[in-house]
Amino acid sequence: MVKKPISFYSEGYKLDGDLFLPDGLGTDDTRSGIVLCHGYTGVKDLYLPDNARVLCDAGYIVLTFDYKGWGKSDGARDRLAPYSRVSDVQSAITFLGAQDQVDAGQIGIYGTSYGGATVTWTAAVDQRVRCVVTYPPHWRE
Repeated sequence: MVKKPISFYSEGYKLDGDLFLPDGLGTDDTRSGIVLCHGYTGVKDLYLPDNARVLCDAGYIVLTFDYKGWGKSDGARDRLAPYSRVSDVQSAITFLGAQDQVDAGQIGIYGTSYGGATVTWTAAVDQRVRCVVTYPPHWRE
């Protein structure tokens, strides 16, 4: 797996991210892409790289990023802005779909914890999304 630091913009703010490419990806190869979204107080470097590694091993191109105001991304610090997070995910989809080796018609989104609500909302308003996975890691029995 190859990890590349990237950045893109959402609503005028620069967001920090990483693009993960599977080993052996040829310059003419095209793969499906997945945007991984962390929860409310998470950041892209906390646990998403482990998920990216597994997905890359399965052949996907993966993007992780920090929402506005979180991690190294620009914006008001540490605030929950639900509408804004959906815009951030849509911007991440746009960035990922613009990569030469990504099939823009085959992009999925994965959210953990509060990110699960964000990706569900994004899928409801963005027809580019082909697959949604939510994972609530804080379930209690």
